[in-house]
Amino acid sequence: MKLSVQKQLDANKVKAEMRAALLDRPDMTEAEQRTWNDRITKADNEHLEAVKYEAGEDAILEAEGVIAGSRVTAEQREFQRMFDRADGDQFLRDAAIGSNSGGAAAEMRKELLHSDDPMLIPLAALLPSDAFAQRNAEQRADVSTSLGSDYGGTSVETLAARVQARMTVTREDLSNVPGLLQGWQNDLRGALTIERDRMVLSGQATVNNVSPAVAGILMDANITDPTNPGDIATYIDYLNAFDDVDTYSDDGSNIRVITNADVFKHARGLSVGPAASAFGLLRDRAEMGAGRFRQSEAMPATAATIGKAISARIGHRGAVSPIWNRIEIINDPYTNASEGLIHLTAYILTNVGIADPKVYRHLEYKTA
Repeated sequence: MKLSVQKQLDANKVKAEMRAALLDRPDMTEAEQRTWNDRITKADNEHLEAVKYEAGEDAILEAEGVIAGSRVTAEQREFQRMFDRADGDQFLRDAAIGSNSGGAAAEMRKELLHSDDPMLIPLAALLPSDAFAQRNAEQRADVSTSLGSDYGGTSVETLAARVQARMTVTREDLSNVPGLLQGWQNDLRGALTIERDRMVLSGQATVNNVSPAVAGILMDANITDPTNPGDIATYIDYLNAFDDVDTYSDDGSNIRVITNADVFKHARGLSVGPAASAFGLLRDRAEMGAGRFRQSEAMPATAATIGKAISARIGHRGAVSPIWNRIEIINDPYTNASEGLIHLTAYILTNVGIADPKVYRHLEYKTA
């Protein structure tokens, strides 16, 4: 909400309160009426100053040659100020104590989520990217989402699926440990991010018959599966992942591979010459440079010495993964109340839909 709009609402509220007071007390003294008039004058002046301030900012932008149709609006600037004032720690503290403490955090919650519920946290508060983009994030992300691909992509539909992480804190630590909430905020951000990566890459089963099953890239039936490897992977096997040239790639330079730690270490340790490894040679070549061969703990663990990997053609949008614009907290101070423990479960709603399976390829490597 623009500052000028808020000040106008404040002025209207004071005027309404004065009218109600006069109806309740028609014999109000002259001194009391002056007090009310002073309050109204102050509120009107604050509204006028806010209007002038916003008009001045617009004039400055125009003087600097900012294109009117694309410049940041006064409302967006006010939102950015609110975003800068809001403290992620305060959102977590509100959730831990189950109370809305007010201030910039409460204002941001009201603006983005239209709610006073302290168990709701705007996504931008803990998983920030572009505050303005987050402000306009999907209101209904379960609708059909088009990728607009020129490479055979189609519209896909994604339904909300839950990704969650759990944290525990003692009541004493909540009050006594400096920096606890900041560390907690970082841990929560990391936990939700890796769980979302796990959903996108590996999928997840139905959760308590409520949250829908998610196939993920590895489980998508329309993506080509490899032949089970019979021999231990060699340098050439790893290099071949980048030689998959077709309509989507002229020379393989836009291909990226993600795998688990076992496969990554195996590639790094393979000897193909004196004091050289497959990883080193591949890294020195463009195929392995710039993070084109990487590991992630979100990838499934090696099973029976065979590790999975995914290759993707960068620049071709083969999937969509919307994320709903809120983090919801479930506060449980009861289970271990005798120990003074508070359990907080945080979850976000997201999903992944594969629109163009030809962008991806499933790979398998035998490591022993």
